[in-house]
Amino acid sequence: MIFPIFYDVEPTVVRKQTASFGEAFSKHEETFRMNIEKVQQWRDALKKVANVSGWELKDRNESEFIVDIVKDILEMSSKIPAKSEIFKDLVGMDSCWNTLRFFMDKEPYGVRMIGICGMGGIGKTTLARVVYDLSSHEFEASSFLANVREISEKGGLICLQKQLLSELLKLPDSSTRNVYDGLKMIGSRLRYRKVLLIIDDAFDLKQLESLAGKHEWFGPGSRIIITSRDEHLLMTHGVDEVHKLKVLHDDEALQLFCKQAFKTNQPWKEYEQLSKYVVKYSGGLPLALKILGSFLYVEGIQLDYSSRDNDAHLSASAKAFFNMTNLRMLTIGNVQLPEALEFLPNELRYLEWHGYPSKSLPSNFQPEKIFELNMCYSRMERIWSGIKPLSKLKIMRLCHSKDLIGTPDLTGLPNLEEMDLRGCTGLCDIHPSLMLHKNLISLNLKDCTNLTTLRNKIATIRLRKLVLSGCSKLKKFPEIVGSMECLVELFLDGTAIEELPSSIQLLTGLILLNFENCTNLVGLPSSMDGLTSLRTLNLFGCFKSKNVLESFDRVESLEGLHSSGTALRNPVSSIFSVQNYQALSFLGSKLPQSSSSLYFPFPINSMKMRSSHTVALRLTSLSGLCSLTKLDISDCNLGEGAIPSDIGSICSLKELYLSKNRFTSLPASINRLSKLWIIELEECKRLQSLPQLPSNIEQVRVNGCASLGTLSHALKLCKSIYTVISCMDCTKLLNNNGSALSVLKENLEEVSKPIPHLSIVVPRSEIPMCFRYQNEGSSLAVTTPLFWHTRIDVMGYAICCVFNVHKHSSGIKSLRSYPTHQLSCHKKDSYISSYIDFREKFGQAGSDHIWLLYLSREEGYLRTWNFESQDFVLSFQSDSGPGLEVKRCGFHPVYKREVAKFDHATNLWTRSIDYNLNASVWSRFIDHLRELCQNGAQLNNESSTKHVIRFFIISKGKVETETSGVCEELSK
Repeated sequence: MIFPIFYDVEPTVVRKQTASFGEAFSKHEETFRMNIEKVQQWRDALKKVANVSGWELKDRNESEFIVDIVKDILEMSSKIPAKSEIFKDLVGMDSCWNTLRFFMDKEPYGVRMIGICGMGGIGKTTLARVVYDLSSHEFEASSFLANVREISEKGGLICLQKQLLSELLKLPDSSTRNVYDGLKMIGSRLRYRKVLLIIDDAFDLKQLESLAGKHEWFGPGSRIIITSRDEHLLMTHGVDEVHKLKVLHDDEALQLFCKQAFKTNQPWKEYEQLSKYVVKYSGGLPLALKILGSFLYVEGIQLDYSSRDNDAHLSASAKAFFNMTNLRMLTIGNVQLPEALEFLPNELRYLEWHGYPSKSLPSNFQPEKIFELNMCYSRMERIWSGIKPLSKLKIMRLCHSKDLIGTPDLTGLPNLEEMDLRGCTGLCDIHPSLMLHKNLISLNLKDCTNLTTLRNKIATIRLRKLVLSGCSKLKKFPEIVGSMECLVELFLDGTAIEELPSSIQLLTGLILLNFENCTNLVGLPSSMDGLTSLRTLNLFGCFKSKNVLESFDRVESLEGLHSSGTALRNPVSSIFSVQNYQALSFLGSKLPQSSSSLYFPFPINSMKMRSSHTVALRLTSLSGLCSLTKLDISDCNLGEGAIPSDIGSICSLKELYLSKNRFTSLPASINRLSKLWIIELEECKRLQSLPQLPSNIEQVRVNGCASLGTLSHALKLCKSIYTVISCMDCTKLLNNNGSALSVLKENLEEVSKPIPHLSIVVPRSEIPMCFRYQNEGSSLAVTTPLFWHTRIDVMGYAICCVFNVHKHSSGIKSLRSYPTHQLSCHKKDSYISSYIDFREKFGQAGSDHIWLLYLSREEGYLRTWNFESQDFVLSFQSDSGPGLEVKRCGFHPVYKREVAKFDHATNLWTRSIDYNLNASVWSRFIDHLRELCQNGAQLNNESSTKHVIRFFIISKGKVETETSGVCEELSK
């Protein structure tokens, strides 16, 4: 590591190499004028050193200055841990560390993102922590963002950004107000700092885009380590390497288990067979081994199966449990008992038995110290009778016990915190003690389809989460008694509830209220003012609800409203002036024109009616929605002019969904939405053109817009690094055969800063004629001329393929909530791929489409797609199965050149910049000649020269002036 000491010199003098440094370098350049590259290397090295944090003397006392330096170095060295100490309690981790170190040492002055993937509990976090402990001292700053999945699910992405900035830049929390501000700050403030960033347990692309969006966000030498269970997520984000963790070998697994259970590397003799069985049972998963070993070490486990048919299907005698008086933890799956179970050890602390075969627990089972009872998929009808004094029990999981009829008396369980009864389809009797429990925190009754009542009262004062989703026979919500201010989430989606009691206002801490598909919900109490903390309200599919939004008219805390598929036609104007709204959805909010009533016996989304017979959603001014980030007004029968022109004033808007509407154009003010990154206009069958889109747009989905005739100027303002335009089934674009190339040319010629990563999908059945390399099938091997690698005018690379979606083919559910077809492009020997996806219904008409992908030269470097090697292979593959077929593909280096054109009006020659993207044979011929001229090729035979010139003269007309320009170049 380097720690610069600036003695009687300011860092800026060293960085800019002025004053004495400038004079010295002038002398060096004179001395080494035959080897000026060496002097430049010295200059670059000093610039890097000047950007490293160090010590500056200034006017300080020298002795004190030296003491401070010594103290700082001693403090830094004390933080460097001993490798032996770190690995002391770890097993099988040293080889993984060596692999990670190898990946980290590549490209020492570049920025590298490295992924660690594998199943849960396999050791991803442990390895990341090893990397952090052993390497953090090598960087100017470091940050370990733990539990990213958990924190993000609780809405804490901003907290992670603040932690990152605090640890890497020492910035206070108050400097970042929202995720977008944090993203901008990370992307701009860290590019000169060498940092180590660990992002642990990532599961969503937006997390990575908000924390470590691009390599160029970080300074030279930085390393970003990302752990995730999803390898595809890591590849999509563009990591440079992926290290896949594997389960431990038997010897390593036994060693880890023994370290936890016996604090030695070998099992005690009397536990040798048990230890080997546990190791086999764990499958070599480190977390399972640690948990099982810890239980054995603390309490001792004695397992005694009288007989075993095989490892996957055990058969045991119920009497065997008599010999297990010391058993503390019991985990069983798929066990058959030849006789009724009469005994379980009372010393159990933890019992997990999936598929428990008896109708109830043994009557003599009194586990007074048990803290978790996990009996999912059991055959129990009643858990126990009467009152059981189980004061230690905190968790009861009985989900999917389909024979369970009723819940037990919980009076003897004063500390119960979690009750999970999901999927207990036979449950019809709720004991009153459940709804009156004082310490219950989470109650899940999802899909208890036979449940008709919850009793008359609920008074669970500590309850934070209540899930009644899918209780399709539940018609009434109980009266709330006393304070329930702890309740944060209430899920009533899919119930038969018709109305709520007025006492619902006592839920002052409620943040999320979900009524999705409550098809019987008629209305709510006239005022919901008491829900002062409510942020998210979901009314999707509540098609009988007439004036339900008026109840929330004065709930100022509301940030998200999803009223899709409701009977809502005229939203109260106050909705559009709520400054806190971050998300609004009116998807499918339209009504039959002849309707005099707002009550229908079937969901609006399933009505078989023509759009001309429906009434559109009426929108007022949108200018008051100053915090809105997401707006969905798809399928609302919106015609021309129905979208308010002031939509461009929603300066915070990031996502805009307008699919399945009837307008022919969009308000021009959309280009003022500077934060908008996605606009979806799918199946807007009357849409004819796109306006100029905002500068940060990344995704434009116009699939199924059959009247869309041009894409011209849509991206003229775009300054994004990555943009995708998807135009599946836009049949009118077939008349504009060069539409994809036109967008690319426009991006290169008319945009001040061309998009480095541009992806376009349009109808077309042939590779553009200008593409130099083409091949039938899904792969392409490219061999380039030797002189091409020295060209300095190459701007980027165009890659394309023609593909076809077979009729009735199915997509897959992967990155999105709906089935999609996915197509990816790969370069051999690179881990990074590009991909497109679209809903499975598009492309089914049978017509071909072309995917054109453009990467700037710099983007190619960043993705490790080295197109400057003489030989490389590109391939396309369907990630959604055989229903998508790639027919042919192509590759084309894109370079700019200066062309001479004759202006007949002025009788003068003019020069301009052009690109080799012209689609005609004539243009390709000219390009080839120009390339030969530029690279010094000689036409030695005079007759061949005349033949060339004769060809130019004969082909008069449209290209005459360009012919003269080429002739002029040839004469030179």
